[in-house]
Amino acid sequence: MIDMLQALTRLSNLEIASLRGAIAALFDLDASELLENQGLRVQDVPPMLVHLADRPLWTAGDIIETIDELVKHLLALLQQEKFEVSSIAKVIGETFPQLEADAETSDITTTLEFVCTGIVPNLSETTQEITNLIHALNGGFVPAGPSGSPTRGMAHLLPTGRNFYACDPQSLPSLAAWEVGQGLAKTCLDRYLADTGAYPEHVAISVWGTAAMRTHGDDIAEIFSLLGIRPKWQKENHRVTGVELIPLSELGRPRIDVTIRISGFFRDAFPHLITLLDDAVNMALDADEPVEQNFIRKHYLEDLKNDKTETSARYRVFGCPPGA
Repeated sequence: MIDMLQALTRLSNLEIASLRGAIAALFDLDASELLENQGLRVQDVPPMLVHLADRPLWTAGDIIETIDELVKHLLALLQQEKFEVSSIAKVIGETFPQLEADAETSDITTTLEFVCTGIVPNLSETTQEITNLIHALNGGFVPAGPSGSPTRGMAHLLPTGRNFYACDPQSLPSLAAWEVGQGLAKTCLDRYLADTGAYPEHVAISVWGTAAMRTHGDDIAEIFSLLGIRPKWQKENHRVTGVELIPLSELGRPRIDVTIRISGFFRDAFPHLITLLDDAVNMALDADEPVEQNFIRKHYLEDLKNDKTETSARYRVFGCPPGA
């Protein structure tokens, strides 16, 4: 049970913080940076973290290992308390005995409440797998539910045992896919920057429907990240409601011009994503920013000077027409 709960809280579940990330933040550390640089020597490791580890912590990997041990310890104590919400403050106090009275633990508390009131009750209902299978064999109705990997920031997929569908198209890209997509975009740009000394002005990406279903939109998230656009999710049902511009000051690099080639299946299965991609493209090229920091706007303005129409200069999504 503890290992399962640790896996289910390893990533953020939409507005619910990752337990690993929340504990890292407690020590003014960034879990994402630690994970990306696990072999890096860390200076000034928080003394309380060293005390809790009871061993020297030299690298980012050592710190991540210690944080994961603290996650497991928290969950084990919570299990001893039968996952009672009222015991969360006690569990946090026993795990971090040297914590200052005014220390910020709200994210840890919120995530543990989610464990107690959401994840654990849903895990207890996985016996419905057998019940619903027998019910279906008898010709009965089995409730529908989304499929996917609950450990990829989608614990809301639980309980299992439902008549699952491939994915909710309106929920792509998922929050977990957004994290992966940002990483993919960063890796791509960092590699090009290291090889050439400059950012690429133009990137082309081929998008497939089956891959979008399998990853819940990693490649779509990568495109958004390259453009400097962020999806917006509705908290109640995890559906994507639109996109928003990431300010250049937060982005820290130019917006990349992306040409997108979509498959026929993607065209038919995800028409709303095509609209969302088009919205993202137009939002980026309409941004009133210096062209050296916004390559898609730069190319758009150049195309207008070369006698392209306003409409054709905005084209970035290409694919075969229906029936082709």
